[in-house]
Amino acid sequence: MEIERAEDHFAVRLIPPRPTFHADMSDEERAVMSAHVEYYQQLMKTGRVVVYGPVIDSTGGWGLGVIQGDSEADVRALVDADPAVVAGVMTPELGTMPVAIVRR
Repeated sequence: MEIERAEDHFAVRLIPPRPTFHADMSDEERAVMSAHVEYYQQLMKTGRVVVYGPVIDSTGGWGLGVIQGDSEADVRALVDADPAVVAGVMTPELGTMPVAIVRR
């Protein structure tokens, strides 16, 4: 494992419009989420995304991503360009990770 510079990693939580969203998306929402998945797959290929995916917990479902970037503004621009955010289907919360220990 390797410790990375802390200021390079950011956690993104994507809040859906309702806790049951993962189970009851409309066809329109599903199309937006398909574009969302494609967007994050492209970011993964460029090496910007460490991990991303849905989380189901006692509050319902939501999305989680860990993104590497030069600054919070850099990562915020990536998150704000997500088709699900642009469409208003997901509301992002962004936080800086004080330490990032990653497996290589």
